[in-house]
Amino acid sequence: MGSIQKHLRIGVDVGGTNTDAVVLDPSLSNTPNRGVLALHKTPTTSPNVTDGIEIAVRSVLERSKIDRSSIACLTIGTTHFVNAIVENDSRRLSKVAIMRLSKSFTKQIPPFSDFPPALKEIMNGYYCFISGGESVRSPQTT
Repeated sequence: MGSIQKHLRIGVDVGGTNTDAVVLDPSLSNTPNRGVLALHKTPTTSPNVTDGIEIAVRSVLERSKIDRSSIACLTIGTTHFVNAIVENDSRRLSKVAIMRLSKSFTKQIPPFSDFPPALKEIMNGYYCFISGGESVRSPQTT
């Protein structure tokens, strides 16, 4: 018995309103349906978007009737995170810890330096510097 070729892809987009999922066969991208074997749209479940993702993925698996061992990857994209950033939404963002492996010169620019102040306040949980790493220097001119 031969092995199943993993060539199918599942894509999920979690939007602010809907979560969309598709099963794609890239080898059929030149056909009228552009390789889409199944698709599903469901309302985005908030605040736990995982439920909507699971519903959408289960639905496209059932509709396509594909052999699950032929799936090469599952890719999830989301505007949810981008929207939370743009809106400075502290309900959907958490503090972040950063450990920067660096030489001393990078300590002059701490993490979150280029963040808007409100977003920095929401996300800057903790940071530290650990000595090490490589230093890249511009060639010196004489």
